[in-house]
Amino acid sequence: MADFTSPPPGNKPGKIAPTIPLAKADKERQELYGPLVEGLAAGESDPLPKPASEPVDESPQPPEPTEELPSEEDRQVFLASVLGHKAYEKEYVLFGAVKVLFRDRTPREVELIQSVVNQLPEMSDVELAIQEERFVLAAQLARLAQPSEVKPYEPVTVDTLRNRADDLLSFPKPMYQALLDSCREFDRHVSQLTRHALDKDFWPAGTANLPSSRTAPAPSTSPASAAATHTGR
Repeated sequence: MADFTSPPPGNKPGKIAPTIPLAKADKERQELYGPLVEGLAAGESDPLPKPASEPVDESPQPPEPTEELPSEEDRQVFLASVLGHKAYEKEYVLFGAVKVLFRDRTPREVELIQSVVNQLPEMSDVELAIQEERFVLAAQLARLAQPSEVKPYEPVTVDTLRNRADDLLSFPKPMYQALLDSCREFDRHVSQLTRHALDKDFWPAGTANLPSSRTAPAPSTSPASAAATHTGR
């Protein structure tokens, strides 16, 4: 019969862990659970000690950038355009010599641009966004005046929009990029003015003299009159 009381040959008997004195165990338990028990008895919802919070940086912080508001003249012209039922226009000077006039789009022109974009062949979202921005530029570029040339633009239709967009592709790359950048800036400018529509303190004094009650004239069927209306002249 096998002897299970003796360890196998070559093996040493295992050592029994030393006994922890009862007083020491009670002290360790008291240090570990004491704050929890006392906190629960006091009715605290979270009696466990909080970790030390990181030091707060109290050094002076740079001031947040403030919004640069449109000039008094821009506000006056914008308000007169809106109340007078005209498209808002603003001129920019590129490269110190080339004057460009941007004109805000009407809801009809927005729909027209979307209609033309929807007819484009299938392409990636990035390519589609590039094409749409080119059509927006073509619609909003009301006039391009170089030092020795003034080139008027016709009213926006499907055909003129496509022709303008095609013409833009023949521009030098720096000029085309400058036109895109200034067109984006114009859109931001119009959006900023529109955001303050409900802020009566934003608009210049004397708005009572603006044509707020003037009825928009009936559109003329003559091409010359339509072109003048489109350019705001």
